[in-house]
This record gives sequence, C-alpha cells and structure tokens, in this order.
Amino acid sequence: MATRITNKPTSVSTTQKNTTKDLAGSSTVKKTVSVASGRSAVKKITVTKTPAKKTGATGTSKSVSSRPLGVSKAIATKAPAIKRTRGAISRPPISKSNPATPTNPATLTFDIGGTGLKASLVSVDGKMLHDRVRIPTPYPCLPEVLLENLITLSQQLPKADRVAVGFPGVVRNGVILTAPNLSLPKGPGKSKKPSNKIAALYNGFNLKARLEERLKLQVHVVNDADLAGAGAIKGRGLEVVVTLGTGFGTGMFYDGKLLPHLEIAHLVFKDNKTFDEVIGDAARKSMKLNKWSKLVLEALDVVYSLTHFDHLYLGGGNATRLTVDLRKNVSTITNMAAIKGGPKIFDAI
Repeated sequence: MATRITNKPTSVSTTQKNTTKDLAGSSTVKKTVSVASGRSAVKKITVTKTPAKKTGATGTSKSVSSRPLGVSKAIATKAPAIKRTRGAISRPPISKSNPATPTNPATLTFDIGGTGLKASLVSVDGKMLHDRVRIPTPYPCLPEVLLENLITLSQQLPKADRVAVGFPGVVRNGVILTAPNLSLPKGPGKSKKPSNKIAALYNGFNLKARLEERLKLQVHVVNDADLAGAGAIKGRGLEVVVTLGTGFGTGMFYDGKLLPHLEIAHLVFKDNKTFDEVIGDAARKSMKLNKWSKLVLEALDVVYSLTHFDHLYLGGGNATRLTVDLRKNVSTITNMAAIKGGPKIFDAI
C-alpha cells in the first residue's frame, strides 16, 4: 500500500524590490527565499541576482533574444545560484507492492497547473508507486520560484530514475516559449492579463536543463495536455485530448506518437473571443452550467472539423461538470491521466 505524505510541502516566497530595468540585469537584485519543510527548522537563503552574460549554451545563464507576444523588448536574465544545505535528503520508501527495477524505472511526474503543482512516482505500466503530493501554485510564479517548488515536491517522494513534466504553455525541446497562466501576477481569475515582465522571464527558460542540473536525472518537459494525452491514449489512429481546467488545453497523437503542439486555446472561437475566454474556468463561473456545457460541445465540434479525430479524450477538473451527452467517439478521463502519462511520454516522443 502506498505511503501517504504527512509533512507539509515547502513554500517559497520572493520579494521583488526592483523594476523591469532591474530584471533586465542592469543592476544587482537581492531577494530572500524562505524555505520551510516538514520538521526541519526555518532557514533563510539569500540569493544575489547579477547581470547575465550572453551565451549560446543552455544552463544557468542565457540571453532572451526572441520577443514574446506583448513584450516590447527582450529581457536578459541570469538564474540565481541557490545555496543548498549539506546533508542527505530523507526520502520516504517506494511502495513494496510495486518496486522500481531496471526494467521498471520509476518516473517522477510533475503536473504543473494554474492552481496546483502535483507530483508522484509512477511505474512503466502506469501504477502509482507513491501517493500524489500537491501544493498550491504560488503567485507571482516567477520561473525560479516554480523551479524551487518542484524541487521541494521531489524531496517528498522516493528517489526516481527519470522525470516527466507537464507545463501549461508552449514547450519546445524542453524550453518554455509561453506561460499564459503562470504569467498572471495574482493567478487565474485574479489577474486580468499576464505580466509582460513575467512572460519575458519564461520565454526561453530551459526548464529541462535546469531540472536535469538539479535532479541529476533525464527530464522530458511537454505541454500539460500532451502529458495527459500520453496517459489516456490507446495508440491507434488520430487521438486528441482536451483538458477543461483553467483554460482549454489540447494535445494530439497519431498511432501513439506525439504530434506538434497546437495552441488551439488562443484561437478565436466565438464572438471574437478565444476558446479560453469562452469556456475557460472564469467563463464557466460567469454563466449557468448548462449553457457552458453546450458551448463545450460546440467547441469539440470545431476540434472535430479541424482534425477529424478517431477518438477524443476529455479531461481536466471541469470535465465532470458537463450536463450534456458527448459524441460516441468522445470519452472522459480522470485528473490522474497527466500523472500516469509520465512514463508513457518517453515512448510517445
């Protein structure tokens, strides 16, 4: 039987003391990161952020040369060097009923959401090797804050053999291109529009390289809907996954292989509004559930007209709220699909 985590997850808080000019690296930025975990005493770590040097190599120093939507200029940043305390990390054991072996590697799977950060350890056949752990998504969620919270989650689980990450945005070769929800200063439903400064920090952030550096394991980072799809598909024909959560996530697979990610959520759907704006979580809360459900059906019809999918899997926290009947080739999946998709994404890519 899986062991349940009882200690509280680490919380990371940051104090930004400077303007966009400071974020650009024109002056030294100091911030304090407070880390509190379980039974250990509170420790304060001072992080000094200095101007970044331009380099073409991946790692802790980078130059952002591409301009994300709505950002007037590129912002070069350098990842702060986090001082780590000495001593081995005390990790809980893997479930004895389904131990990890060389032929059954344990995959540490992160599901990054607009409201929560989830993680668990999963076997090759999709079985949970440990209970899922979760902490609320912190806001403002700067890339370094996100990274530290993922490391904290990993420390509450047994040692893994590899890592899979589902990220809510466009990801290419493990590098973040967009982070629409995480760029909201106060989070989904609390901020009207993303912060250009936060969006610029995510644009070009190599989450794959940073996690590999910290965890010393192979890492795959994909869109969160793609990860959920990997945990749901059968591997036959054109299969599409749609997640109804903070927004309208989509992923596509053909004969079990992941296809290039399309941000359908940001296309115009109805009344000059995007899919996210019409049927995202904020829109659902603003109307009667039956009306919202009919809009979801209309959106799925558009997806069918666009792709002619063989089967569509409908997931996300809001999928269970639907009050209408679905097409015969549409079925619902649980919220655990993304976690269970961790080991399968290694075969799908």
